[in-house]
Amino acid sequence: MFSKFFTFCLFLLSFNLDAQNPVQGLRLGALASSTGIGAEISYQPYFRSLNSWRLRVAYTHVAFAKPQQFGMDKGKSIDLKPNLQKKVAQLLLDFFPFKQKRWHISTGLAYNVDQTYRFEVSTETGVSLGGIDIEANDFGTIRGGVKWNTWMPYLGFGYLANLYREKIWLNIDMGTYYMGSPKLDITYDGFLETTTLDEEIPKIEHNLRNYSYYPYISLGLGWKF
Repeated sequence: MFSKFFTFCLFLLSFNLDAQNPVQGLRLGALASSTGIGAEISYQPYFRSLNSWRLRVAYTHVAFAKPQQFGMDKGKSIDLKPNLQKKVAQLLLDFFPFKQKRWHISTGLAYNVDQTYRFEVSTETGVSLGGIDIEANDFGTIRGGVKWNTWMPYLGFGYLANLYREKIWLNIDMGTYYMGSPKLDITYDGFLETTTLDEEIPKIEHNLRNYSYYPYISLGLGWKF
């Protein structure tokens, strides 16, 4: 009884497995992309009924916080302190429509683990705007930020290339995330308190509604186990 069951299992495996296709299996790799640098793990089944599909999980991170200074007339300057940080975890499902399993269509969902896009504007020298000199104390400080949705659907395409003996692979991806409409957060003191900037923020958000898509380009170098 057991021998018949074992023979039957071997028959099923021989019917479903496609051991000749080198793209299948588990890969671990490094990523450099428009969302930062990070790592990716992917798996493509050996079963013929599923080997046109691949599942990928990735994590990337990018940050920038270097202060900037912009010179103006009369020896004056404006100081900008950015605080930019983006951490993204994503789950992608790839479909390989062709026999060689190189070109693929991708869809998935990304999660913003951290999306910090903030800035602070001030001056130590005062500024000259339109011929009007504003002292540093009167200029005050402007603090602001922008935020998009936490979850981002993804759609794109890519190519998988064999670099070395079917063990080292290069994966190229291009696509876009949908981030939703941005929300602004701006606070200030100084001369801007005498303006109607608060009333303009909804208008600015409305004008930014078309900036809801984030282009994704990535190069991944992976090792097949």
